[in-house]
Amino acid sequence: MAIQTLSVIMKKALTYLFLIPLTTFGQMKFDGTFCSKTDFVGFCLTFKNDSLFDYSSWTCLGGIKGNGIYKIKKKTLTFRFVSDDTLKNTVAIDKTNCNNNDSITLHFSIIDKKFNEPMQAASINLKSSSVDSLWFSSDQNGNANLKIRRTDKEYWVSTSYIGYKGYSFKINPDNCMDIKIFLVQSWGIIENGEIWKFKIKKHNSKRLILQDNEYKTSLYKKKK
Repeated sequence: MAIQTLSVIMKKALTYLFLIPLTTFGQMKFDGTFCSKTDFVGFCLTFKNDSLFDYSSWTCLGGIKGNGIYKIKKKTLTFRFVSDDTLKNTVAIDKTNCNNNDSITLHFSIIDKKFNEPMQAASINLKSSSVDSLWFSSDQNGNANLKIRRTDKEYWVSTSYIGYKGYSFKINPDNCMDIKIFLVQSWGIIENGEIWKFKIKKHNSKRLILQDNEYKTSLYKKKK
């Protein structure tokens, strides 16, 4: 009886010792660089120690690079980017002298912030609670003028341009204004704190398949 009891205890102990490495090393862990197999459009992910990663992509228009921290939980791979890039949309507003009448002029200048160049055909929308939306575009020099009734009520100004981040801000048009709006491209910048999530569909030492909504992407281990 004592021998049988000892045998049972030893089996349980061996089973416990066997399960420990399965739990520890059976968890998903990536190492090295995995890249998509495309020539003109694609990206690479490099997994490093301490849950750090590097990201790089390429297109015919250029590339994007970023880095940050990743984690894996319930077959979900989450990337949180850490960036010190401070290039963001901004606006500079100066009030200018006007004649004392009921109408004022708002002068807009739309400028590419990175290259400091005027942006032609940028869309501008002016809206308040009391009037319908006013839509207009910048000319070849990035300028646009709009004459409205003088008011101390709040207006929303929204600007947009293909390939650039949209921008909205408030003004109180109680006087003539010179408004300079600086826009930045949307495809070439990854914001600090930006989070990407993917479902892990398959993984091994040579291949990683990630899914974002209905799209699947196959990445292959890059040889050193």
